[in-house]
Amino acid sequence: ENRSFDHAFGTLRGVRGFNDPRAIRQPNRNKVWFQTQKSGETFAPFRLDIKDSKVTWMGCLPHNWTDQTDARNKGKMNRWLDVKHSGFKEFADLPLTMGHYTRED
Repeated sequence: ENRSFDHAFGTLRGVRGFNDPRAIRQPNRNKVWFQTQKSGETFAPFRLDIKDSKVTWMGCLPHNWTDQTDARNKGKMNRWLDVKHSGFKEFADLPLTMGHYTRED
């Protein structure tokens, strides 16, 4: 599936997920789940509402070695938005890598 734990389970009761007090901080002092693009715009995790969106058809994000290591950026963990784009051009500018599901999904 190539999905992170938080992508599928991060909002469930009993999981620290996005409330983890020990989450690493990036060089800009943001917690890891607040990602900033090169343009300076910052995104927080958001719900990929399966029922009311087209997220299922927005294209898979890349999962190869190069983009994984580029996103990690030598441990800084701050390039996810810059390297993880949808395979479909019309959705490439959406921060889909920051999306997660909830129990309802």
